[in-house]
Amino acid sequence: LYKAVVSTQSTGDSEDKQKAHKNKFLGIAPKLGFRFVGANVYNTVDKTVQKFDKRWGLSFTVENAACKTEEYFSNSETVRTDVLPTLIRQLQELLSYYTSQNLFWLCRSSLLVVYDGLVPQKGIVKMIDFAHNTSQENDIDNTQVEVGLENLIDILSHIHQGRTKMWTFSK
Repeated sequence: LYKAVVSTQSTGDSEDKQKAHKNKFLGIAPKLGFRFVGANVYNTVDKTVQKFDKRWGLSFTVENAACKTEEYFSNSETVRTDVLPTLIRQLQELLSYYTSQNLFWLCRSSLLVVYDGLVPQKGIVKMIDFAHNTSQENDIDNTQVEVGLENLIDILSHIHQGRTKMWTFSK
């Protein structure tokens, strides 16, 4: 179970609410287009669940984002790269849909990324929060969700290729 918030924007809220929202996204979110809010990982060695909370998510930097993301896919024995092609494909499909549709813009949304720690190659990505959306007629910068998805896909691709430490922020 892994939750990432894609984008850093808020719209339709009062100025005070927008300011408070911006303060939540200090750190990597304005650059990467996403932030991590938590994860649960099953440790196959000692049969326990390791919980990563918001503090873990706030510990991400542009420099360590790929390595910290890899922690979610590690079960203490190995990095579960077998689930990554499925997750990457689903994120690419989500990105393709989002960039090709003209019905709405997401100011931000949450992604739930789940894989079964015991079943090979099985994972799923769900977008679970649509509360912060607007029609395309409103004048907002809609690129953050796209940038967030692209960067997450890029990070997962590097992890899958065994090149986690080689990932560098480029956008």
